[in-house]
Amino acid sequence: MSLTERAGDNAWRHGSSTQGRTGLGLSGRAGFEDGVWWSPDSSKIAFLEMDESKVTRFPLVDFASFAGAVEEERYPIAGGNNPVVHVYVVSVNGGKAALMDTGSETNQYIPRVAWLRDSKRVAIERLNRLQTQLDLLIAGAETGKSSVVLTEKDLYWINVPMICIS
Repeated sequence: MSLTERAGDNAWRHGSSTQGRTGLGLSGRAGFEDGVWWSPDSSKIAFLEMDESKVTRFPLVDFASFAGAVEEERYPIAGGNNPVVHVYVVSVNGGKAALMDTGSETNQYIPRVAWLRDSKRVAIERLNRLQTQLDLLIAGAETGKSSVVLTEKDLYWINVPMICIS
């Protein structure tokens, strides 16, 4: 099941865990393995939307193909543009997906997302581009309104921990 696809690889909403992908912009840096999360009561799905339209493209040659076919892969180079990432929540019964408020800054990472046990709130980790400040946000699944409940700062670098919500 794919939630939404638009504009090819430039902007897309993550599909199911078997069809979707998080892209090198997140998987390589944050250890992301999935971009879709079922609520504990199975009534909602949280998912990522990634706009990679401004991320650098690199040509990759498929040496296994007869003619050496070339594909383009987007990969954020050091100092270059990252994908713009948003977190949405949608009901399994359909309807409009709610955008979770992760702040106005788009040059950031969203390394972790997890549901709280009540299936009404989503925990979102937000990491600045320099990787020196990590915020834990709790967002209402229906409204998207969020608040920062914990901030970790380091002068040099933050090692992003696994989210543990129970």
